[in-house]
Amino acid sequence: MTVSTPRDERVRSKEQRLTWLPGEIGIWIFILLDLAVFALFFLCIAYYRLTDPDSFLDGHGYLNTLPALINTIVLLTGSLAVVRAVQVMRGPASQQKNAQRFLLFAAACGVAFVVVKIVEYVHLFGSGITINSSSFFLCYIGFTMVHLVHVIIGTSVLVTFSVLVRRSRAAPTDVESGALYWHMVDLLWLALFPLLYLM
Repeated sequence: MTVSTPRDERVRSKEQRLTWLPGEIGIWIFILLDLAVFALFFLCIAYYRLTDPDSFLDGHGYLNTLPALINTIVLLTGSLAVVRAVQVMRGPASQQKNAQRFLLFAAACGVAFVVVKIVEYVHLFGSGITINSSSFFLCYIGFTMVHLVHVIIGTSVLVTFSVLVRRSRAAPTDVESGALYWHMVDLLWLALFPLLYLM
């Protein structure tokens, strides 16, 4: 003889299984879809590297790894700041407004990334390099610009949540969702940096 579990208990147990995930479930779906798209980008890089290796060797000569290294440090510092923001939001409600300064600091890191990247583009475009110059620059300019758009979106999200935190209208899961998006942006850069600058 089997005993059926009441529907309310089944729903409650399902919700409890998802509570270990930070943020909203929707942001996880978005991140997984975005990572799938970037996986295709990485396959494109691998394809062009195999079919046109000379263009990658020549292309590296035009790049300066110092701005890319600075941007890597900037994004990692921003990630540390959003981790602190999440920790504060999970603490006592009386302290949650302190998360605002961590979110704004992370957003400032995003702005710094954008500025460094624009300087890098200006140097390249000033040298006559375009997306049509070679297979390497098709990958480099195309994929880093897509990533740059993600950084701009992530920075906007952090600024928005910092305003909501100040007004006491942000829940911890909201800040967790913003932090997850920022970590994804960081992770993508940590893959693009070696693929385009070092290899």
